[in-house]
Amino acid sequence: MKSNKVLITLIICISVVLLTVIVGGAIIIFEKNRTPNYSLVTQSNNKPLIENGVIITLQPDTSNATKEQFDTVETIFQTRLTNAGYIDAHISTDLGKKTITVAIPFESDSDKAVKLLSDTAKLTFTDADGNVVLDGATDIKDAKYEYSKINETGGNVHHVTVTFDSAARQKFADATKKAAALSASGKNYISIKLDENIISSPRVSEQINSESCVISGDFTAETAKDLANKIKSGQLPFNLIVVSVDVKK
Repeated sequence: MKSNKVLITLIICISVVLLTVIVGGAIIIFEKNRTPNYSLVTQSNNKPLIENGVIITLQPDTSNATKEQFDTVETIFQTRLTNAGYIDAHISTDLGKKTITVAIPFESDSDKAVKLLSDTAKLTFTDADGNVVLDGATDIKDAKYEYSKINETGGNVHHVTVTFDSAARQKFADATKKAAALSASGKNYISIKLDENIISSPRVSEQINSESCVISGDFTAETAKDLANKIKSGQLPFNLIVVSVDVKK
């Protein structure tokens, strides 16, 4: 009888210890309609670890990055990750090492994840001479993905509709009026750039006085949604260098 009591006590003690280890040392994440292959996220030296997914560590290309800038990056990352459907992603910052680490459970496409995080997302509208007409960081109020017609003659296309604030609307009207007057020289266009890469350069035949414009091009639904996500989340305060990428399966 005494030995049975000892055995029961031992089992209870072991159960309590295991419960403490699981609850105190880890976060177990379950998702609806997902195979019971859970992701175990723990915190070790301020670096998140996962059993299944991708871990990306990045650092700024400058040694002068401030805590406020890191906070901005973390907020932008959270927005981008959430909008992309990565609701279980974990972000941690190490100010001592000047790094920020992101763990994305169940993601195996590391290139896609790196691009989502590291693109600066600097959006600009420039005239034919390269002068910046609008700056995405200050002049854009909203951006959304749409699949619809963008003119009367064409069919539905994947595109992004960008909404300006009131001051930007006037700047865009002035820029398009100037561009339209340059049709004889072939300089009647406004280029839309993301991280200095030209997305499109639509021709301007008349002044456009509107609170929004359409960014179209060789988009798929995924790439157009990704662009709208990055424009909405804002541009990063500095360029990021990928320190390491670890894919866990």
